[in-house]
Amino acid sequence: MTQKLPLSDLATSDLLHRCTAIRDQLRQAGLFRPVPGSGPASEIATTTTTWRIAPTAFSLTKDQLCFFHELGPQLLSFYRALNRLYTDSLRGLQPAWIAGYLDQGKPDALLMYSRMKRFRDQLPAVIRPDIIPTQDGMVITELDSVPGGIGLTGALTEIYSAASPTPYPLP
Repeated sequence: MTQKLPLSDLATSDLLHRCTAIRDQLRQAGLFRPVPGSGPASEIATTTTTWRIAPTAFSLTKDQLCFFHELGPQLLSFYRALNRLYTDSLRGLQPAWIAGYLDQGKPDALLMYSRMKRFRDQLPAVIRPDIIPTQDGMVITELDSVPGGIGLTGALTEIYSAASPTPYPLP
């Protein structure tokens, strides 16, 4: 996990300035709205979440970085295996309940389209896991194939990369 330093060891006003600058850049990018009650009425009506902005990007240890580098190919293999399991279920090589369960609630036209030979082996262009770091390691809570949040991630990467060096040493 990340090393925590006492607040007295950090330049509090510099950290506040840094967070304010990051928040302002996120607002300019259209990715951040003020906390309800702190802005004009037009902004308050559209605010649905609150954010806590850190003065530095979340740092990763070498082990965590290695975990993420190895994770992509493993998740791709997992998706391929799931796709194969579904296809084999349709062919009767695996239990029929697998395809039946996955097909529930989908329109017939979508099922026919997705089973066409040219699309059958298609996999999502994006595999986005939700990952929580714990004391025992990383835990994947969800796999998503919709690229939601990529714009925010890109903006945060750009903003934090352009910011001055971290105010304290990283672990």
